[in-house]
Amino acid sequence: MRILIIVIALGLISLLAACAGGGGGSSDSQEPAPTETTPAETQPASRTLDGTMTLDEGFTDHGSDAQEGLPCQGKGIYADIQSGTQVTVRNEADELIADARLSSGRLAESGLFGDCVFTFTVHDLPEAASYTIEVSDHGGLTYSAEELESLDWKVAFTLGD
Repeated sequence: MRILIIVIALGLISLLAACAGGGGGSSDSQEPAPTETTPAETQPASRTLDGTMTLDEGFTDHGSDAQEGLPCQGKGIYADIQSGTQVTVRNEADELIADARLSSGRLAESGLFGDCVFTFTVHDLPEAASYTIEVSDHGGLTYSAEELESLDWKVAFTLGD
């Protein structure tokens, strides 16, 4: 009998604690528990930049039999332009903020007048006022954030001429 009284007493204490706001009862006067979320304004913004880099000269020669889609890569002064070549992105303070690698080059047209086209994608590009994009060491092109926004974060440039 003594054990039964102790069990009942503990049950009543638990029930009273739950009703007093301990979490077991449902009451309209209880406030919801706060959640830990970070407002979007405080999260660092990041973008994905897609690019196309075209060699219009100085790449592997397939002759007049060249077919669109064949692999190609730079040669001569553009010998460093090939699959895996580094693409760097710097901000307005000339700090390296992101990088990527060129895809395999592919001929864009059949015949003698085709171009060698490479693509790249820069992921997790942080917010900046301007972005200078450079393939290998061939000089960078600078875009403002507004320009890239108007281009839907897609750029295209050509080496050679």
